[in-house]
Amino acid sequence: MSTTLVITTACEVDYNLLHTNIDSYRSEVIFAADGITPIGLRVSISGSAMMVDTNWGTLRDEIRLSAGKIESAILGIDGANLIDVRRTTSLKGAPTATITGNAVHGTGLALINFEITDETSECGQPVVAHTWTQEMRLDAAGRATRTVHGQIVINRRSTNTDYTPATTPTTWGSTGAYADLFRRAFIPQPPSEGWRRESQQFAYSEASNVLLYQLVDVQHAYDLPDGVRVGDMEFSIERTAREAGIANATFTCDLEGDLSLKQADMSGAGVAGLTGNRLLVQAAIALSKTRINANYGSIIITRMRITEQEILSRHKIRFELDAQVVSSSTTSSVTVSPLMTMVGQKFTVVRSLQRAVDPYGPNSINTTISGENPQASGSPYTYWMVPHYVSSSIQGQCCTGSNTASLPQLTVMTGSNAWGTIEVGVTAQDMPATVTSEFDGKLATKQSQPEADSDGFTQIIGHSLTHTAVGVDGGMVRLSSAYQTSADLVFQTMKPRVRVTERIEVAQVNKAPSRVMRPYPSGAMIISENWDVSASRNDAQGQGLFTGVYERVYELFDKGNAISSNGFTADGNFRSWGAPNGYVAGTLSPVMTDASQETSVSVFGPFVGADPTTGITSTERYPVTTSDWYKP
Repeated sequence: MSTTLVITTACEVDYNLLHTNIDSYRSEVIFAADGITPIGLRVSISGSAMMVDTNWGTLRDEIRLSAGKIESAILGIDGANLIDVRRTTSLKGAPTATITGNAVHGTGLALINFEITDETSECGQPVVAHTWTQEMRLDAAGRATRTVHGQIVINRRSTNTDYTPATTPTTWGSTGAYADLFRRAFIPQPPSEGWRRESQQFAYSEASNVLLYQLVDVQHAYDLPDGVRVGDMEFSIERTAREAGIANATFTCDLEGDLSLKQADMSGAGVAGLTGNRLLVQAAIALSKTRINANYGSIIITRMRITEQEILSRHKIRFELDAQVVSSSTTSSVTVSPLMTMVGQKFTVVRSLQRAVDPYGPNSINTTISGENPQASGSPYTYWMVPHYVSSSIQGQCCTGSNTASLPQLTVMTGSNAWGTIEVGVTAQDMPATVTSEFDGKLATKQSQPEADSDGFTQIIGHSLTHTAVGVDGGMVRLSSAYQTSADLVFQTMKPRVRVTERIEVAQVNKAPSRVMRPYPSGAMIISENWDVSASRNDAQGQGLFTGVYERVYELFDKGNAISSNGFTADGNFRSWGAPNGYVAGTLSPVMTDASQETSVSVFGPFVGADPTTGITSTERYPVTTSDWYKP
C-alpha cells in the first residue's frame, strides 16, 4: 500500500513525500454572503512524511518562490485519493502549502511536517453564487424606485485571456472566469414599460473573485424613444381676449442620447448619414406632434429653435416650438377644440430596444483605441474591468517573478450597435364633454376660420384690431357778452352732422386679408379712405404673415328736408338728430368674416332680430338718445 503524497508545485514539478502520516483533516462549508447558499468547502490537512533531503531543499525553494501556492496535492491508496487538492477546483485560485523539515542524520532523509489549505468546489459552474438585496421606494406621487445591491461570486480557477462576456449564468467557454464578464448574464432589465435605468455601478472585491453591483430603476409614465436615454417635455397653450380667434401653443423638449450615437453614419438603422443629434431632433419632432396637432395641420409655426448642448461631452438637444392654432373649426361644433384635443391627449411611445443601458456601457467608436486588446479603428467597443491578477508578475504565481508592477486597468471588447425605429403616435384626440360643460361655454367664440387651402398652407387670422368712433357736431356756437350781467348768446351756425371714423388692422397667414368694413349708410359722404397691406418674413416652414390696415372717415349731413333719411327730423322750432333705429353697432369681431356680427350691416344698420345670421343682437348695439338743436 502506497502512502506517498505527491505535491506538484506552481512550476509543475512533482515531489514525492514518502511514508505520509495524516495528523488532521478538517473541512467546513463556505457560505455566500447571505449565510444560506453553500458555495464550497474550506479544507485544512496537516501531517508528516519523509523525503530525500536534496528534494526537500528544492521543494522548499519552489514553494518559497510561489508564495506557498501549489498546483496540487494528491495522496492515493489502492486507486482511491485520500487527499485530492487541485488548482482546477480551487475557489481562491490555487491551494497553499506550509512545509517544515528536519534532516535525519546519516540516512539522507528529511522528516517533513506539512499543512495544506484550500477553498474548493467540485461543481463545474463558473459562478458559484449570486446574492442580492432589493429595495422598493414610493414617492408622494406613487412613482416607484427600485434599488438592487448584489454580488456575483465566481470560481477563480485559472488566469486565461478569454474576454468573451457571458450571456447566461451557466455558460462559459473556458475553465477560469473573470467576475466582471458576467454583467450581462446577471443584471436584470427594467421591469416594464415606462421604467428607466437611472444608474448602474460595478466594483471588484480585493480578491477579484466577487463582482459587486448596484442598479437603480425609476418608474415613469412613458418610455423614451429608441436611442434616447434621458429626456422630458413640456407643453402649454394659451388663449387671450386680444387674440380670441387663435390659441398660442408652446412645446419644449430636452433629450439626451446614448453615447453609442457617436457613430457618424447610422446606416445600420436604415438611415445613412443620420448622426446622433439628428436622431434626437427626429425624436423631438415626433414627440411634439403628440401635442401640437399630429400632422402640423391647421396651424402656423411662429418659432422653431433647436439647441445642441454640451456637444463635446454628450448627445443632447433642446427643441422649442411655438405655434398659433385655430380656436374653432368649421368642421366641429365644439369651439374649444384646441384645448380639448391638444392638452392631455393620449399617445404612445414604442421602444424596440432594451430600456437599460448595456451593463458594459454604450458601444462607442474611437479611432485611437489603445490598451491590452486594441481593436481596428472604427470598431464599436465597450470597457470591462480586468482582475488584479491578470498579467501580474508580483503576485507569487510564477517561479521567475520580477518587480514589474500591475496597475488597475480596463480593456475592451468588440460589440455592435442597433438603433430602432422611432415610433411615437397619437392614439386618440378626445374632446371631453365634461371640460366643455365646466367652462359653460365661456371659452366659446362665435367666429369660424377657413380650412387649409390646396397647397397645405393654412390661412388663419393671426390677429386683428378694430376701432370705430362716431362723433356728432351740432354746429352750435356760443357768444359771450362783455357785460357780467348779460346772458350768453348761442347760435347754430351750420346744420348738424355726424362723423364716423373706422380703423381695422388684420393679420392673415399666407394670404393678404380682404378689406372688411361695415357698409356706410345711405347719404353718407366719404371724407378719406386708406388701404395699406404689408408682408412679413416667412417662417421656417415658408409661411408668412400679411398685415392689412384699413382706415375710413365719412360724414352724414342734415339735408334740410322735412324728414331726413339720416335720422334728422324737423318741426316748426327744432331740428332733432338720433341714430337710425335708435342705436349704434359695435366694432367688428376679431376674425371679421361674413359670419361674424354681420359685416354687411352698417354702423347704423337695421336691427332685424336676435339671430346673428339675420341681424345684430341687442347685446351688440349701443342706444343713442335723440339730440335737440336750436333752429337758426
